[in-house]
Amino acid sequence: MSVIEDARKAFQDIVAPEIKSLNTRMDGLEKTVDAKLETMSTRISSLEREMNLRLEAVEEKSASRHELILARLETFATRVNAQFVKVDARFEAVIARFEARFDAAAASSDARFEALEARMNADRNEILRAIDTDKRLTSLESLQLALRPKGGLGSSRRQSESK
Repeated sequence: MSVIEDARKAFQDIVAPEIKSLNTRMDGLEKTVDAKLETMSTRISSLEREMNLRLEAVEEKSASRHELILARLETFATRVNAQFVKVDARFEAVIARFEARFDAAAASSDARFEALEARMNADRNEILRAIDTDKRLTSLESLQLALRPKGGLGSSRRQSESK
């Protein structure tokens, strides 16, 4: 058994220090990796905090700009509404002026039509009186002709003149 023991001893003499060396190196690598992972974790946490701070700053800036834009839009809407109110007032004034002009023109036209109608009525009445007078004169003339003696007035005058 001495061969086995010799082989085992030789193995332990050759391989065991190598295993220990590898084990030590592995422990060192593990500690290095752990340290690097811890450093990376710390850096990631630091970067995450920094990114959160930057994101919050951007959000605050965005919110303030949003508020500023809303305030500007509100001011713009107020100005536009004021302009619309002015334009509406001007339209109302123009409409009132046109309605007044139209009413005045309508009243003037009505007065002119009434005057024309009165004049037409007066002319019609005058024409009717003239026709009535003409009828009376015609009937009077026909009555005078009917009442004249057949010898007529002119023949009796001639007779009295010749005597």
